[in-house]
Amino acid sequence: VNFCSRKTTISCSISDDDQYSDRCLNNQYVCNGYNDCPRLLDDEYGCPYGGYTEQSCLEMNDHFWCPIEHRCLPKSVHCNHIQECFDGYDELNCDTKPCSPDEYQCLNGQCIDQQKRCNSKFDCYDKSDEIGCRNHTCPPSYRRCHSGQCIPASQWCDYFNDCIDHSDEQNCNRNLSPTLSNDCDQQTQFRCDNGQCIPAEFRCLLTSDPRKICADRSNLNGCRNFTCPSTISVKCAGSFCVDSALKCNERLDCPVLSDWADEQFCLSNISIENNN
Repeated sequence: VNFCSRKTTISCSISDDDQYSDRCLNNQYVCNGYNDCPRLLDDEYGCPYGGYTEQSCLEMNDHFWCPIEHRCLPKSVHCNHIQECFDGYDELNCDTKPCSPDEYQCLNGQCIDQQKRCNSKFDCYDKSDEIGCRNHTCPPSYRRCHSGQCIPASQWCDYFNDCIDHSDEQNCNRNLSPTLSNDCDQQTQFRCDNGQCIPAEFRCLLTSDPRKICADRSNLNGCRNFTCPSTISVKCAGSFCVDSALKCNERLDCPVLSDWADEQFCLSNISIENNN
C-alpha cells in the first residue's frame, strides 16, 4: 500500500479495478472539473462545480454543462462576458441588452462607463473600448480628451485631471468655467485663492473627495480657531479638520507638526498578542 503526501496529494479510494488501487494525485488535479480518480470520483467530491456528470448537471435547473471539458457551472456565469468554458460555449447565443446613454457598448455587447472608452486601459473583455480612439466622437454633454477619452463637459477645466492625458486642464479660461468663477455664491460657496468655488461646508475640512477641496488647498489655510463639526470630523491641533472617513486609515492626514489626531486611539494601530 502506498501512502500519499498530504501536503501535495490526495489518495483515491480503492476501486474494484486493481489498475487504479492506491492511486495518488497531485493537488493540481483536484477540483479541476475532470474525474481523475476513476469511478469513485474522490478528486471532484465537495468541489464547487466538479464531480458532476452531464445528466446530473442538467437535472439542476440553475446550472449548465460545458461540453468540451465536461464541467458543470452555475447559470449566474452564463452570458457574463467572461469566457468560463474552454470553447466559449457559455458566451454563445446571448441576448444583448442596450446600454444607457452614460455607457459605451463593447463589440461583445458588454456595457462600460462612457469615461472608460479610450482611457488607455482595456475595460471591455474583448478590448474593443481602445479601438479607433483617434477619430472617436463623444456623445452629447461630453467632451473629447486629446487621447479620445470622453468626460462630462461639466468636468472640463475644474482643476481635477479627468482625462488620462490631463488635456481637460490645459488652456483653460477660468473665468468662463461655471465652477471656477470669480463670483462665488457667498451664502453657499467658498472661494479658493485660485478662483475655484467649492461648497461652503468644506471650508477647513480635508476630505477624500478631490472635488470638494481647493486644488491649491487654500480652503485648509487659516483654520487655527475654526470649530470643526465633531460629528463628521476630527480637529488637528492648531490646523484644519479631517473628515471622519479618513480617521484611523493608517495614514497621517493632519499636518506633521500637529498632534496627528486623525491616527490617535485607533485599534488597528494596537498590537494584541494572544498568549493562549
